[in-house]
Order: sequence, then structure tokens, then C-alpha cells
Amino acid sequence: MSKLAVLFSGQGAQFPGMGKDLYESSAAARKIFDMAEKKRKGITELCFEGPKDELTKTINAQPALFCVGLAAYRALEEKSIKADMVAGFSLGEIPALAASGMLKDQDAFDLVIKRAEFMEECCVKNSGSMAAIIGLDAKAIEETIKEFSDVTCVNYNAPTQTVISGKNDLDAAIDALKAKGARAIKLAVAGAFHSPYMTDAASKMAEYLKGVNINAPCLPIYGNMTATPYAAPYADNISKQINSPVRWVDTILNMAKDGATEWVECGAGNVLTGLLTKIIPEAKVVDNYKL
Repeated sequence: MSKLAVLFSGQGAQFPGMGKDLYESSAAARKIFDMAEKKRKGITELCFEGPKDELTKTINAQPALFCVGLAAYRALEEKSIKADMVAGFSLGEIPALAASGMLKDQDAFDLVIKRAEFMEECCVKNSGSMAAIIGLDAKAIEETIKEFSDVTCVNYNAPTQTVISGKNDLDAAIDALKAKGARAIKLAVAGAFHSPYMTDAASKMAEYLKGVNINAPCLPIYGNMTATPYAAPYADNISKQINSPVRWVDTILNMAKDGATEWVECGAGNVLTGLLTKIIPEAKVVDNYKL
């Protein structure tokens, strides 16, 4: 029996114009944008028109991508198509929470606004940066960066693509990895996401979640922190995800092990389906517009 796995895009996938086709073609998608617009005036225009530099800022990118991802999923539901399991990359885990029924749509949007604010505060306080390391496996990268105290592996994207983050020692770590044959791409981000530099944001999110109603999921949602379906206490998964690595390779492999046979990306672009085919080359990727 086929099972549909839905993946929600993360920060970095944003671009001006995203979601406009959904807004114009789907009443269900339009409801998501209209809900968000009442809470964050101008978010729809930001998605559809940019400008790019404003859309790239963490404080804007996260709520904007949330809108596009959840709108895309609600458009699928409008066609009587529902996921059998879901996962989201970093920020994408928040629309996945709404899709799984753990959070009401409006509560999830409120949460993503707070998440962006808390992470932006950490970026201002700690700066830091990130780099994608390509061509080495994760174990080789982990071994190489041991000597650099403030550098950590934060996104396990694909078998030979891992993102590291840090502050003072990041450039030295990159040089050491290049010496071992890796290619490195500095990412255009404002901080060291999913690292210990985000601990304050995780703590603030834990406090914020004390006032949020979280339901048991109605379908499996695979968390970045564990790469396994969410389990109680649910709030820990949401808050600790902010300063924990994104175990994306293990997430995809576990979803496949649990029966995922078809995959669709809800959000901006196709970054995640690109990673998916690096993890599972034979994966059946479905265009969400053709479902």
C-alpha cells in the first residue's frame, strides 16, 4: 500500500513571488494567507513581491515560508489528498505541526513569529555563520572539526552534504575541511542556527510553549532533533529543535523504513526533493501541483 510523505521547506528556500499561484488557485490556500495577514500585516505582499533582502531576514523569512508551506498543504487537502506522514526541515517543522493537527493553524503562525523573533535576537547577540560542506561524509567532518571548539555539525542534509556552524573558528574549520578534499559554501544567514549559540532562543520558546495548547498528532510527524515521530512531552521537541542538529538524512530514511513510497514537497522551490534524491536515489517524487 502506497504512503504519501509530505516535506515542508525550510529557511533559505524563500524567493519573491512564492505562494502567489497558490493564493490565486486555491480557496483553502487563500485562507492561510488571509489568516496570517490579519496577524502580521504585509506578510502576503512580502511573499508575492519581496523585496528579496527583506524576505531573506529571519524575522520575515520564517513566517513567510510557514504561510507558503501550510497553504500548499491545505491546497492538497482541498483535493482530498492527505499525508500519511510529515516532516519539515528546521522552520518547516512548524507548518508540519499544523498539518499533523498538533497545533491550530493560527497558533502555529503565532509560534513561528515568536520563533523568528527569538532566533533573530540570538543572531544579534552572537552573530556566527554557517557553511555547507560537500564531498565528505558526516563522520569525517565530525572528526575534523573536533579541534575547533565553537564549530558544530548542525544540518545533516545528505550523505555527502553537511552544514557546520560556528563563530570564531568557522573559517579555520573550513580550511581544514578543504585540505581533506571538501568543497565549502558559506551560507547567507545571520547566525549559527541549530547550534549552542541558539540556546537562549530555545529557552524562550520553552517558556512561550507553556501557554500553547498542543494536541497529540493525528499522523506521524518526524522531528528534526530525533529523526523519529514526535512523542510526549511534545513541547520539548519544538523548543529543543532550535539549538539541536537537523538529522535530515536519518529522518528521510526512517520515513522510508516506515512505509513512505511517494514524496511531495510543500513550500518554496524543490530544495528538499533534491536532497531526498541524494539520500534515496530511487525515491518517487510527486509534483504537488499534479496530485
